[in-house]
Amino acid sequence: PYPMTPPISQRSWVRRRWCHERPDFAPTFVAGTTEPYEEVEGTWQLTERTQFLIDEFGDEEDVLRSLSSNMGNFSWRGSLVPFYQAQLEVIQTIRNHPKNIVRNWVAKQIEYLESQINRETGRDEESEWGVF
Repeated sequence: PYPMTPPISQRSWVRRRWCHERPDFAPTFVAGTTEPYEEVEGTWQLTERTQFLIDEFGDEEDVLRSLSSNMGNFSWRGSLVPFYQAQLEVIQTIRNHPKNIVRNWVAKQIEYLESQINRETGRDEESEWGVF
C-alpha cells in the first residue's frame, strides 16, 4: 500500500529533477537540508549535491544564502580551527567558478572563514593560558 523509497542513486536523480521542475522553491530547500561537505579518503570536498546546486542554481541568491547558512550548521568538539581550515580548503576549490555571482560568494565565504580561523585561534590561545 505504501510506495517504496527509491534507491539512493534514483533519489539523487529525483532530487535533481525536482530542482529543475520547481526552481522557485526546490533548490533553496535542498541547499538548506543537504550535507555541504564530505570526507573522501581523508580529504574534505563538496558533496555532489552541493556542487550540483552551485553549478546549476548558483546564480540564485537564495540558494547561495541557504548554502551559507547550512555550511555554518555543524557540531564539533575541540578546536574549531581545523574545521574552518578544512572548509576554507574546500571552498577555495571553486574560487574560479564560471559564474561571477558564485565567485563573489566564494570570496565572501573565504573572508568569513579566515576571520573565523583568526578568532578561534585567539580563543584557543586564551584557553591554553587559562583565560575563558
